Amino acid sequence: MDPQLLRSFIAAHVLIFLTSLSLSRAEQFPAPKTIPALEALKESVGELRIENIAWRSIDWNHSILDGLKASREEEKPIIFWCHIDLPADDKRC
Repeated sequence: MDPQLLRSFIAAHVLIFLTSLSLSRAEQFPAPKTIPALEALKESVGELRIENIAWRSIDWNHSILDGLKASREEEKPIIFWCHIDLPADDKRC
């Protein structure tokens, strides 16, 4: 059998399988009858936000060299913070 024909055959069957799978999932989880208003969405998102996060009040240095210099001058330890691409007030952390 021609490899190109075989690939097309497999791709078509995978597409049919995924389409049937998504249609069966759509029946399990129907779309909501109404779309919530923008203000209701803002309110529900606002409830998840933490107002006073301690690290926001810190005067951060964006350069490690500036931080090391300030650490020496103030005779205080340096804190190195590495952000891993999660929102700051994500309650999963």
